[in-house]
Parts: sequence; structure tokens; C-alpha cells
Amino acid sequence: MLDYNVPGGKLNRGLSVIDSYKLLKEGEELTDDEVFLASALRWCIEWLEAYFLVLDDIMDNSHTRRGKPCWFRVPKVGMIAVNDGIILRNQIPRILRKHFKDKKYYVDLLDLFNEHKFRTEHICSLEALALCRLRTFLFCNCQCIFKRLDS
Repeated sequence: MLDYNVPGGKLNRGLSVIDSYKLLKEGEELTDDEVFLASALRWCIEWLEAYFLVLDDIMDNSHTRRGKPCWFRVPKVGMIAVNDGIILRNQIPRILRKHFKDKKYYVDLLDLFNEHKFRTEHICSLEALALCRLRTFLFCNCQCIFKRLDS
């Protein structure tokens, strides 16, 4: 499940973590520990993106993702993909706890990931609601047009 869903994207979000860290260091080289922590954070971002995509594909009833069938369309996966998405999401605090719990910014990292998850999920809900209302609006207007054309 991890090999199918986490790698394969453009990795832009994750790569920007290391680039941003380098900018914050203002030209100083990153230590091995800093590179490791930035890489751990980078993978948390990739896991979060995989979580969003697995669930979004189900909600949108998509067929392909990154040139392959969506995870829930893989034989013998189906709606187990919902649980798999939750597993992807739940690994993030575990990774953060393992590598950042002694850092003064640990709670801020947890809060940042939770806030991003919260906002993204609400945007998806609004998008789904808007699409549903648009379909209803179009259906009702088409019915009125067809009734008038029949008259």
C-alpha cells in the first residue's frame, strides 16, 4: 500500500522543505542531523499528500492517479482504501514524535499538520457540496428548459 501510494508524485512539496531550510540557514551548510530531520518532515508531507489523494480519488470516483488505477480500484482493495488512507495519515504524528519530540517546536509541527489537514478536508467538503448543488441547479434548469421546448 505504501509503495503504491506514497512515491510517484512530483515531490515538489517535500523537496521544498529542504530548500526552505537551506534558505533559513542563509547560506550555511545543513548539518547531517538537520538534513535527516528535514527529510523526515519531507516524508510526512508526502504521506499527508498520499492520504489526501487516496480519499479524494474515492470521493471523486476517479479512475487513475499518476498513470495507474486509483488505489481503491486495485483488485481486492476496494473500500479498504478508506482505512489505508487513515493509516497513511496516522503515521505522520508517529514519525513526528519519533524524530521531533525533544525539539521545542514539536507541538508547533503537530499543530501545523493538523491545521493543514483540517483546512484541506473542509475545502474538499465545500467542493463536493458546491458540485452537488451545481448538478441540482443544472438538472432543475434543464428540466424547465425541456418543459418549455415541449410546450
